Amino acid sequence: MVTTHALTTRDELCRFIKQNAETRLKRELLAFLGRHSCTRFAISAICHYLGCHRLDIEEVLTSLISAGLITRDNSSGTIFYSLTTSKEKRRMVIELAALDWEQRQLIARQLNNEK
Repeated sequence: MVTTHALTTRDELCRFIKQNAETRLKRELLAFLGRHSCTRFAISAICHYLGCHRLDIEEVLTSLISAGLITRDNSSGTIFYSLTTSKEKRRMVIELAALDWEQRQLIARQLNNEK
């Protein structure tokens, strides 16, 4: 039996994905940062993990920074990216990260079919 809370959480997560993680690269980056929610990463490490080019990830990083989902820190002279400190936004990213790849793809397909 599915509870109302579980439906609300799934609905919230679907809205979050639709608004903030509409591309595969955004979903995978957020899932990566959600699994490592207390770690800062240089762009080279992010590119290596996601298997993408720097130019592709720079655009995604800029978008997610604007959305308040990740932060950019340059205090040490090297630029690092990490998950936001906002509790509500962190919660949604960590819930996204808890899904496996197939679950994320299924939600993305469902959202695409709604368009």
